[in-house]
Amino acid sequence: RKLSAFVMVLSYSRMIYLEFTLSQCLEDFLSAHLNAFRFFAGIPRKILYDNLKTVVLARVGRTGSGDGEFNQPWGIAVDRSGNVYVADTWNPRIQKFDAGLKCLGKWGSFASVPTGGKDNPGKLYGPRDIAVDAEGDLYVTDAGNKRVQKFSSDGRVLGVFGDVGSGKGQFQEPVGIAVSPS
Repeated sequence: RKLSAFVMVLSYSRMIYLEFTLSQCLEDFLSAHLNAFRFFAGIPRKILYDNLKTVVLARVGRTGSGDGEFNQPWGIAVDRSGNVYVADTWNPRIQKFDAGLKCLGKWGSFASVPTGGKDNPGKLYGPRDIAVDAEGDLYVTDAGNKRVQKFSSDGRVLGVFGDVGSGKGQFQEPVGIAVSPS
């Protein structure tokens, strides 16, 4: 049998968590995350993956538009309860899963808002990244619409901000996001 290793490194302290497993299924992958969070006594605000997209496409799920299927998933975030949120870029939506990877819901559909702004709230054009704040609300980069949208954990639109441009509060194509812990 093949032995696999899950490694998580905290960037500020270089502290390492290592877990060996006999499986590379998504449930074990997420379980290793939760074990690492317990080991580090907290959940980081941002998780960066090295080559994760290749691993997920090769071993977990499949391309498609159904529950648990993806068309170029980019951003991933985990809330304090262990729920996993995925920015499903070209199915323009967000999918929510529990820690066991059961699909709990999804929201979003396509709309082009070429000037950014608040038109068509909740509609997405190429969502790229997700961040979860301390209250459990989600911030999603709506790259094609040159804006950021804020959602509740069940998909209700709480806010839309950003316009096209390079000034304050303007975006060209936002593809990454992080939120402050406070």
